[in-house]
Amino acid sequence: MCTSALQIVFTIVLVAGTAATLIAMFTPGWRSMKSTAANATIKAIKDQSIPDASGIFKFLCNDANTASASNGGSSTNACDVWWTNKADWEKVVIAGMCLALIAEVAAFAWSFVTCFMCCCKSCLTPPLPILTAIATICLLVAVILFGVKHKDQINSIPTNVGQLETKDNVGYSFWIAIVAVILMAVDTVIGVLLTKSAKVSPI
Repeated sequence: MCTSALQIVFTIVLVAGTAATLIAMFTPGWRSMKSTAANATIKAIKDQSIPDASGIFKFLCNDANTASASNGGSSTNACDVWWTNKADWEKVVIAGMCLALIAEVAAFAWSFVTCFMCCCKSCLTPPLPILTAIATICLLVAVILFGVKHKDQINSIPTNVGQLETKDNVGYSFWIAIVAVILMAVDTVIGVLLTKSAKVSPI
């Protein structure tokens, strides 16, 4: 195995960034709908059209009224409505996260291969910062778009119905995605340094 200390650092940061991306993608904390009125639920506002909380995939959606329906109540599943009527920008967010994960996995696989190559390091390392840069850009597009557009879902709902006020907040998954952006950006810089060092001292 022919691995430099810089490549070890690159791989560690890459693994951390990939883990953050996975956690962000597969946790239900991208958004949280809350009411400021005591003992009131968001369902009092508009016929179940928006789930209480959700991730970026349907199976990560949480709708309080779904449980009510399963117990014999009559309700529309907000998660089904939300997923069926998903806005184009939400599809871009999902695509960005998925493409970022693909780029991260590809970077890890290529880094793993280069660890065992004791020659031509200067030729093998350039794809690493390119892949991490692609992942960074995809993640950045996803978090910026979500951060700017996530409130669009409640634009058609009155902000005050009687004494009921609603708030749509980004959740912990969104902030984990931001951590992933930072880690991948840092890893891109490390990858550039790794590529330059391989050219200066090729094996």
